[in-house]
Amino acid sequence: MSITVTVTAKPYLGPGKFSNSQFEIRRFTVIEHDKQPVDNTTPICNVTKVTGTCDTGNELCKCNEKVWSMWVDIGDEGFGLQDIVTTGVGPNSSFRHDPFKPGHTIQDGKITAEISDDCCHQKATVTIVDKAGNTAQCKNNLNPNFVPPDPKTCLGNERRHMGVLGRVPESGTLKYLQHIHIKCRSQCIDKT
Repeated sequence: MSITVTVTAKPYLGPGKFSNSQFEIRRFTVIEHDKQPVDNTTPICNVTKVTGTCDTGNELCKCNEKVWSMWVDIGDEGFGLQDIVTTGVGPNSSFRHDPFKPGHTIQDGKITAEISDDCCHQKATVTIVDKAGNTAQCKNNLNPNFVPPDPKTCLGNERRHMGVLGRVPESGTLKYLQHIHIKCRSQCIDKT
């Protein structure tokens, strides 16, 4: 696009005094700047199904005996997906999602993911990150007010029955302790 602007002015010589008019022509070219595309679109994360119950009654230390699973549909309408990660999961969790390449958009098809864990880890979150850094989250809401038991309290209850095997390390898991407890039931010494 090209615009011509003509400015005509009389030189000012003092109050009421002007000399002959002069003019100058200047040509300006206006160029539209290249606009970089912007992706402000939040990725899509929809919980489609949740299974399992985490009702342990008054026996919170048995939360590892029950499991839950959550399925989510994932997509992006902007620059495409970059990563899918989980947080708040335990060491025995499982997480899988359909394969995708960075830049995968909803036009390429939705991505399905599944996460499972024991009921001691109910506050798991699936976080979706797109190529522009936008994020979305799907959260497990089986029991939003759940507070996991202190592992030391649960380990203390099991450790009393482990006399024959010796001291159980603080870092031992509940599943390990329950396995050993069942395995040595006939040999365990009750130290209560």
